[in-house]
Amino acid sequence: MACHEHLHPRLPFPLLLVGCALAIAAAALLLGAGIGAGGAGTAETMPGMSRAEWREAGLLYLADQRNGQVRVFRLRGDLPVPVATLAPGPRRSIRALGLDGAAERLWVLDVAGLSLYDARSQVLLGHWPAPAGVAFQSLLEGTSPSRPLAVLAADGAEYRLGAADLMAGGRPAWQVRRAS
Repeated sequence: MACHEHLHPRLPFPLLLVGCALAIAAAALLLGAGIGAGGAGTAETMPGMSRAEWREAGLLYLADQRNGQVRVFRLRGDLPVPVATLAPGPRRSIRALGLDGAAERLWVLDVAGLSLYDARSQVLLGHWPAPAGVAFQSLLEGTSPSRPLAVLAADGAEYRLGAADLMAGGRPAWQVRRAS
């Protein structure tokens, strides 16, 4: 019996090495993204990636702009453990994540709309498509840094979900606050 068979008897040695290398690379990527920062927060990790960390709940959210996926990790010790991938819904290219730990809400912004998830259970609570012909670019801070209540469009216009005017079905409609 070869030495590597003591590690995992059914995996050939080259496959075992590849698996270990991938695990180490993923851990280095996540740790290099600033996982050690405290509190709930959002940040850009690298081009095409966004992250939001909910330190109190021990959860990390990583969004990949290219495929529209948001992966959820539980923070255990030094290494994050993958626990879920958010249901994609109508998302396409993710622009930003916003986390409100106090309200347990995760906002996911893509070019075509804004989605709201229960941050603890990862259940989709709602989706608001962008107005026709508008491409969303980024989230703007609301009353606190963790409350992204406004969305900035690619043309510089600022959009907010308004409670005054309701679309059919009792859902808030987008209101333009400022246009360039």
